[in-house]
Amino acid sequence: VSSAFPLLWGAQEKVMLLAGPGYGKSTITQFLALYHAARILDPGCAAILASRLKLPSNWTAKELDASCTMRFPFRVELRRYAKWRKTHAEGPTATGIASYIARQLIGGTVESMLTQDDVFALIASNPTLLILDGLDEVPNKDDRDVMLKDFDAFLYRCSGENVDLQIVMSSRPQGYHGEFDRFQPLRWVINDLSQSDFDKYSADWLTERIKNKEERAEAEDRIKRGMASDAVRRLATTLLQATVMLTIVRRKSDIPEERYKLFEKYVDVVFQREKTKNDLIARYERELKLLHEMVGYQIHEAVARGEAGVLPEEKFKELVWTVWRLVRGDEQLQVVPNQEIQRIYELSTDRLVFLSGKGTKQSDIDFVIQPYREYFAASYISNHMEADPERVFSCLVERGAYWQQV
Repeated sequence: VSSAFPLLWGAQEKVMLLAGPGYGKSTITQFLALYHAARILDPGCAAILASRLKLPSNWTAKELDASCTMRFPFRVELRRYAKWRKTHAEGPTATGIASYIARQLIGGTVESMLTQDDVFALIASNPTLLILDGLDEVPNKDDRDVMLKDFDAFLYRCSGENVDLQIVMSSRPQGYHGEFDRFQPLRWVINDLSQSDFDKYSADWLTERIKNKEERAEAEDRIKRGMASDAVRRLATTLLQATVMLTIVRRKSDIPEERYKLFEKYVDVVFQREKTKNDLIARYERELKLLHEMVGYQIHEAVARGEAGVLPEEKFKELVWTVWRLVRGDEQLQVVPNQEIQRIYELSTDRLVFLSGKGTKQSDIDFVIQPYREYFAASYISNHMEADPERVFSCLVERGAYWQQV
């Protein structure tokens, strides 16, 4: 994790991370939060995490620990904050960043009666890291305006307390209109993976996951053949796409030369892998793929309208029923539909790697990362029997940057 070292050591007061999909913005912010939390709760774990950093040659993990200020970390996913803010706008509950930290980040995971005043007291007496991750996932301008006012109010109160507060913000460049510039952050643009970085990551990844030397050599040869293509080299510029490529060669397949085909092949590899472990994946492959497509489109469309970026459990199960009827229709089956619906639900959330549970009870459904959602949303549109490709494309262009990757 080469980008995390200067964020820990340099500790600029305000930093803005700008990078496209798959570059690792959220991974970096998750690492920062986890490392700081581990230093407080489990120094042994922090040492292991530090060993994964790409440190300068004259640095050790101990030297980093000695030079890095210990901070209480709070990581705010902005689309979840926007949803919470809108839900509580008319109620008696205090709104704002500190209230969200008290009620959701802390109160959502443990039994707590903390208030926003307790959070400000904590920040006043302890160095703190506040992460504001994913502004691009709040496309609605009104929601952004409300959030920015909340940030202004939060920082105004902190300024009166003479606090030691580091703020790390992130967004994709597409759809970012300088909203965080008012805080005068040091702006970082995350670079493409260099050839040497890709080679190092590839070697480490394959060594970790393929223990058989002959099989590993075969995978390395597939990578080498793939990287001989200019088109594949252009794809090997982000950690996500590098990982997708490595997953594909691990399954003894060649690397596609187009981005959508790369994701398409990755989905196929995941399904093929899981079908060897669970016969139900093979039985319900059509249902599962259509379900992912519909969930991808519905969540992406909802976020674009400024609504929640997750599907509640009941709504998700209703969607499973819809998929069942679309695929099976009036087909006479030797199974009990309710039982099969539950099985499809469990397969989609527990066996495949694209969807996961969110929230306190892990019952809200969302994609693990945004690029998966965008791929399946695109698949839904392109596979829809009533879609006119040219009209769909022109409509998405008119909708702006939020739909660009789709």
